[in-house]
Amino acid sequence: PQEVVIMCTSCDHCGARSNEVKSGGGMEDQGKKITLNVTHRSDRSRDVLKSDTCSIAIPELDSAMGGMSVGGKVTTLEGLLTDILEQVEKNSLWGGDAAAPDVAERMKLFKSKFKECIAGKGKFTLILDDAAGNSYVQVFSLYDHHC
Repeated sequence: PQEVVIMCTSCDHCGARSNEVKSGGGMEDQGKKITLNVTHRSDRSRDVLKSDTCSIAIPELDSAMGGMSVGGKVTTLEGLLTDILEQVEKNSLWGGDAAAPDVAERMKLFKSKFKECIAGKGKFTLILDDAAGNSYVQVFSLYDHHC
């Protein structure tokens, strides 16, 4: 098992909270690739530990992000997807007023499909590819529909 350092902060003044995950040990020889087939709304409640060396892909949306784009964190699948969408909206070069109409329309469609994934409407595949091997996805949901 790999060691990770989980840093959590909260502000007593404004109530803001954050967490960050950093590798606490070395890298695995071959890393770790986790593929999760999200087939039910309950899958959104799975715990996810995503290290800052872990890239994320959702093939159904032709979406891929490098590890540092979202950073390391401990959250649920729903929380991770929400963070990814926030980063896309915050850093998108294609969604502004200067974007070509076809590009802006494709970005609008992408965001709409991504929001459906977050809401648990439809099936998709989440791939976590971590060169350091420090990422983890809960094997089953506490509300697993297969029980």
